[in-house]
Amino acid sequence: MFAGSAIAAVGLTAGQARRQGFEPARCSSAPWAVAPLASEWIHRAALAIRARVPIDVLLDQVAQYPAYAEAYLTALERLAR
Repeated sequence: MFAGSAIAAVGLTAGQARRQGFEPARCSSAPWAVAPLASEWIHRAALAIRARVPIDVLLDQVAQYPAYAEAYLTALERLAR
């Protein structure tokens, strides 16, 4: 584990979404939930959820590489299927 590692999550769980009437509930995650500075880069996902940014718009962006934010691409590609 890296010094300064954190756990980051945003949004509802699949169960919470179903209980609130979001059916079908679609969830995605990236294998890097624990990462250095995760508490800093989770804001991008929170803003996307809050602003209801469509998945295709999120996929149509160029992210810095290599970077921890690349985890979003993995999660978004799973949602786009």
